[in-house]
Parts: sequence; C-alpha cells; structure tokens
Amino acid sequence: MKRSIEDGAAVNVTNSKKPVFLTKAEREALALKRRQQEADQLNQRRQDLLSSISVSTSTSNKPSDSDRHRDRDRDRDRDRDRDRDRERDQDRRDRDRDRRDRERGEREEASVPASIVVREGFRR
Repeated sequence: MKRSIEDGAAVNVTNSKKPVFLTKAEREALALKRRQQEADQLNQRRQDLLSSISVSTSTSNKPSDSDRHRDRDRDRDRDRDRDRDRERDQDRRDRDRDRRDRERGEREEASVPASIVVREGFRR
C-alpha cells in the first residue's frame, strides 16, 4: 500500500507548525497579566469568604448550645478550683496556728522553773 503524495503533504503541513518565540517584553507582559488574574481571583475569594462570615455572624446573634455548655463548664471548673484553693489555704492556716500554739506551749514550759513544775505535780 503506497501512500499518495497528497496524504504525505497534509501530514507535513500539520507537523511543520513552527514554534512561536516571544520577545522579552511580550513574556513580561504575559507574566504580569497572569499575576494580575491570580491576584484578582485571590481578592474575589477573600471577599466571598468575608461576606459569608459576616452573613453567618449576623444571623446567629444568640450563642450556640456548645458555647453555653463550654461557658458553663468553664465557670464550674473555675468555682471548683477556687473552692479547692480556699480549703487548702484554710488547712494551711490551721496547721500554722497549731504549730505556733505547740511551739508557744513548749517555750512556756521551758521557761517555768523545775521546782514549780515538781510542786504542782505533787498537788494533784
């Protein structure tokens, strides 16, 4: 099977398309155009996001159930911690007071002469 010359010519014409070389100025212009389009798309997405956020915040003025539960739990935890701290401080003060009383009693016993302690011991 031989090909006709016309078929070969058609193939050569489609494959012989030469590449187009751009000048430096044309490449820069195309790059600037692409960057501008990307920036425009980014700004459009940002505006869409901001508008959707503002719409959602304006429609939901009352706090959600999860927010109320979270606040309630946080308040309960804070109150429990405050009560625990109060108890710990009260216990510490009680222990300090007991220790001071004990030390004071020991000092008073040490300052009393031994003869008085012996006489009082026999009176009982």
